[in-house]
Amino acid sequence: MQAYDVYPPSVEKAVAGGCVAAKTPAEAAKGAKTLGLMVVNVKQVEDVLLGEPRVADSEISILSTLIPVLPDGASIVVFSTCPPSAISAIQAKLDSLGRGLGVSWGHRRL
Repeated sequence: MQAYDVYPPSVEKAVAGGCVAAKTPAEAAKGAKTLGLMVVNVKQVEDVLLGEPRVADSEISILSTLIPVLPDGASIVVFSTCPPSAISAIQAKLDSLGRGLGVSWGHRRL
């Protein structure tokens, strides 16, 4: 299991629990059959999954889309508060890729 967070102490705790630290979100997601996203809201879910590469705020870290590094058939579990309609729209975008990627939140995978 790989872990990434913008707050280094959170990664340190994950490493203490057996995770491997990743330097970027894409590195943490590479090859993952299941990707867990713990971000604030649906906008951040969209940015992390489908956004263009960009500099995040004043940090030097680059956020880029995670979709290319996920294997076909991967599951994306969203732990954020998001309206069902937004998750359905994200799923529709994933479906258009034809790679069998699925997003879930709450109790079900779409």
